[in-house]
Amino acid sequence: MKKIFLKLSLLIAIGFVTAIFTSCENNNPYFNATATVLRMDMDCGHFEVKFDKKCPVAGQYIHLAINLPESYRKKGERISIEFRRPENEEMPICTTKGPGTTLPIIFVVRASKIN
Repeated sequence: MKKIFLKLSLLIAIGFVTAIFTSCENNNPYFNATATVLRMDMDCGHFEVKFDKKCPVAGQYIHLAINLPESYRKKGERISIEFRRPENEEMPICTTKGPGTTLPIIFVVRASKIN
């Protein structure tokens, strides 16, 4: 009886450890969030969005949203967005603020209005 209990405990422990390690992997490059459109950034020419919760991409609330559909580029517009990190070739050229002083950047894949 003791051997069966030990084997069962070992199997449960292995399953628990496996579940923990596999749940930490995130192979999905897309994120979903709700946000409010703030304004157009005069340096980069893209709209700023403020997430309701800190963004998982950079741990901040306000980001530049490249590829935001034109119909949602209105100050105060509440949106739900699917986004990802931009590829190097998608990064905008921001000139007047200098490197490292611009907001984090996201690439919008889909957006919809929240009523």
